[in-house]
Amino acid sequence: MEVITLEGSRLDYLLWEQNHDNFVMPGYSEITQDQLDEIPFDLVDELSVSRNEDYEIIICCKRHIDPLNMKKSGTKTTEKELIPGTEIIPGTISLCYPNDFSVVFGHCYYEGCISRIHETEYKLICSYVEGKSCSKKAAVVKEWIINGSKSGLYFLGENVREYQEETSVWGKYGDMEFPVKRQRAGAECPGRYIHVRYLDTAFDIEYLGDSHGPKWSTSLCITYFEKYGRIPSREERDLIRDYLSFFIGRKLIYTGETLYDECGKDIGFVMEQPYTYGFGAKMFCNNGSLTPINSKYEGLKSYFEIVQKFIDPFAQIYTKLDLRSLFYAYWYAKQIVRPLDLPIMAGALEHLETKWYEVVDENPDKVLMDKKDFSKRIKPLTEIINECFEGSGFADRMQRSVESMNRMTINEQMYFFFEKLGLRLGKKEKKALQARSLAVHGSFREKKDQDIYGLSRVYECLTNRVVLALIGYKGKYIDIGTIGYPEKDINDPCGDNIMEEESETKPE
Repeated sequence: MEVITLEGSRLDYLLWEQNHDNFVMPGYSEITQDQLDEIPFDLVDELSVSRNEDYEIIICCKRHIDPLNMKKSGTKTTEKELIPGTEIIPGTISLCYPNDFSVVFGHCYYEGCISRIHETEYKLICSYVEGKSCSKKAAVVKEWIINGSKSGLYFLGENVREYQEETSVWGKYGDMEFPVKRQRAGAECPGRYIHVRYLDTAFDIEYLGDSHGPKWSTSLCITYFEKYGRIPSREERDLIRDYLSFFIGRKLIYTGETLYDECGKDIGFVMEQPYTYGFGAKMFCNNGSLTPINSKYEGLKSYFEIVQKFIDPFAQIYTKLDLRSLFYAYWYAKQIVRPLDLPIMAGALEHLETKWYEVVDENPDKVLMDKKDFSKRIKPLTEIINECFEGSGFADRMQRSVESMNRMTINEQMYFFFEKLGLRLGKKEKKALQARSLAVHGSFREKKDQDIYGLSRVYECLTNRVVLALIGYKGKYIDIGTIGYPEKDINDPCGDNIMEEESETKPE
């Protein structure tokens, strides 16, 4: 069994909503603020950070008031209750700890204050909190993830790992004074994790059980060790989360990270607001998951071999084809009421297809034939157009219309794209492509076109096939567009029980 000892972060309790607040006394640090003039931080006695029910980061600043001194000085107290809809003012707070450690509360939104006889409490919502040492380099980065999958990344392997962490908290609360240190078990794993190779380095994925994170979500930890080769950049770690999210059928939501030096001592942390497209994190995490390939227990070995095999090909096209934009729309569309998800998913697929023409097919203008050859062939027609519409005021307009004849229509672009990827389309997939236009223009009707709602799942499955084909996958996929979710060869259409005839014409 591998045992790793790590010293816990100053705010690591807050990463996983433990029942304890962290209080920072301004007497121990230098406090600066930007665009938060409503809060006099030089007079704040307690600053606590926590997460609410939806895992948003909440900052409460308390200023203690001595009624006797206020009475002698003639100062009057006024009650200012927090009013819903109070103007929100973004800003940041910076704290400088001793021992070369600083904390930044970034992009805070002031929601007002509540004044009482003995104290005034200011409340803010914060997008992220970052603490770091200015001189030390991270040798280990542990990312904290919610919205993981018990079925996709639960049975992780046969390796055993156990963490022991020494937790430290600074501040004062009532009669309790900090710093206080105590030993506690860290990531309580069910004895298993998966090791994934990535380009010139690697990372580990751990299932954290019920000891960390909100109760309404499955929590994971992605750990990067410098000893594996290097710690990937933030952009690469976004790529890795997108890749894993695609294969487990759920968007892995990043909530923060803890950084350690080579001795296992914490040197920094990040807390971040869960990004769930404006939906509540709890609601977002309660949605089900559908993997693009079989991830059942009896096929887990093959499943993990595939996840390992295609991460490098995925990394090679991620930036070139802007897959980040594709997955941004992909996960958002899955939250939208059908069939209004169709335009979002279609727009993402069309953007991907446009990037493919620019990078792979080397036909960014999406023309049917060589421009010079087309101009030569169309020259007699343009002369006739000029003669026919001379003096009408529409000659230039008609000229442009004729010249645009060489451009592919959207359907022509898409079908050529699918053909080059070796993806054969079926009736339902073609109907889903057409349904996108109906949803955009609002021309569907409940009784006649009620099957449009079912085509959303077909379009989602088509997107899965495209991503799998782009990374070079040749095996079977799960057809979530057909009842029973059968497995099919990557070249077989989704949504249909039988393949399309070769002779079927393509709709314009």
